[in-house]
Amino acid sequence: MKTKILFLAILFYSGNLFSQNSAPDFEGTDVRGNKVKLSELTDKLVYLDFWASWCKPCKESFPFMVDMHDKYSDAGLEIIAINVDSDEKKMKIFLDEFKGEISFSILFDEENKIIESYKIENLPTSFFIHDGKIISTHVGFKKNDMIKIESEIQELLKMLNE
Repeated sequence: MKTKILFLAILFYSGNLFSQNSAPDFEGTDVRGNKVKLSELTDKLVYLDFWASWCKPCKESFPFMVDMHDKYSDAGLEIIAINVDSDEKKMKIFLDEFKGEISFSILFDEENKIIESYKIENLPTSFFIHDGKIISTHVGFKKNDMIKIESEIQELLKMLNE
């Protein structure tokens, strides 16, 4: 219990916490043809990531997201990566580099409706979402962010599964 309170306090004071902003709902079809609707994932911890093929930090984040999904999907982590390229072909070329590795949902935001609803200004930007609420936001991605983000995944899943 003390760990949970300490974790929540750290998130609050770091400016990330539980603003309780509603996460804009969206639905679409991922690159494998599966329907994805955020509001149907209320029992999951969703890591929603906005990325583009030309974004170097986005490219660096993909192996990390693959690893996190492999490690924590059984515990309730759902990763959704929203591509915002102007051309779907660029996204597909990017994804070819990760053939067979990606097991999470990837959607192409063809009309930029999703990115606009989340008011994204920089890439990558990711959100932790649970039960329709934004828990925290991460802007950018550096190798040293991996430990922080994985710790946040562990703590949030622990709290949500209690």
